[in-house]
Amino acid sequence: MKTDARSWRWAFSTLGCAEFTLDQCCALAREFSIAAIELRALEDRLDLPEYFAERFDTPAHLKKILAGHGITVPVLDTSFRLIDPTPDARENLLAFVPWADGLGVPHLRVFEGGKFDARVDPALIDAACATVAWWRGERARNGWNVDLLMETHDAFCSAAHCVAFEQQLGEPLPLLWDAHHPWFKAAEPIAETWHMIGTYVRHVHIKDSVRIPREQYPYTYVRPGHGQFPLHELLDMLTRDGYTGCVSLEWERKWHPYLPPLRDALSALRAAAGAAA
Repeated sequence: MKTDARSWRWAFSTLGCAEFTLDQCCALAREFSIAAIELRALEDRLDLPEYFAERFDTPAHLKKILAGHGITVPVLDTSFRLIDPTPDARENLLAFVPWADGLGVPHLRVFEGGKFDARVDPALIDAACATVAWWRGERARNGWNVDLLMETHDAFCSAAHCVAFEQQLGEPLPLLWDAHHPWFKAAEPIAETWHMIGTYVRHVHIKDSVRIPREQYPYTYVRPGHGQFPLHELLDMLTRDGYTGCVSLEWERKWHPYLPPLRDALSALRAAAGAAA
């Protein structure tokens, strides 16, 4: 896929095709002229470090396979939460590090954790900052290249909350802007969110929805361009402002099995974005 004058890259998360093998994911990417894949699940496995070790043995072998497909991995997705992680959660996060560094993956996706409220609890910011300090100590001591990438997902879903967190950190933490969440949960116009946090953003998730409750959620996800999310505004804004990261379709079919296959969503995205394969 391509959009005129864009400076960013298309990607998709394997959450939308969690049952696929790596080869199948890479073939789907080639079908849509996509050269970056965000790894979250493969063959219905979410424990990627263990899966990689079983299937590919070493990071060097996996890197060779990805290179053969012409695919880069901008992010390995973890389920780690910055707010009050358990010792086991920390160990699970650290298991991703040798694979990320061996593959040259720049970021591990993490969540902030907690629950969103219009007024952020300072104690949550303190807890998240403490975890970042722990990570940065480990990273410096071990000479790791990979860094954390916090998704706008939970307690710091709004731009103001993210900015308060970043300001307390001092040294900013890269952000993954899930553009749907602040727009829906915090009712923020996407231009306002981007204006406030754009300087921190290194990766963008897109999805679309309608405000019709489904299951336990107050929305129903739909194909890109078929819902209420301002997709065209987002893409135009990123292009205009020279954003240089990935724009990744996070098609959450793993968690929302009513969704059609990822191929259908990618076709819809291509049409909605006015792109050509």
